[in-house]
Amino acid sequence: MVNQHPVLNSINDEYFTRKKEGLKRKKVLILNKKHYLDGKLKCILIKGIW
Repeated sequence: MVNQHPVLNSINDEYFTRKKEGLKRKKVLILNKKHYLDGKLKCILIKGIW
C-alpha cells in the first residue's frame, strides 16, 4: 500500500474530499430546512395568537 500509483492516489483523495464536501452540504441543507420549518411554525403560531 506504500508504493501505490500517484495518479490513483490523487483520484482517491479527490473522491474522498468530494464525498466529505457532499456530506457537509447535505448537513447544511438539512439544518437550513429545519430552520425554515421552525420559522414557518413560529409564524403560524404567532398568527394563531394574534
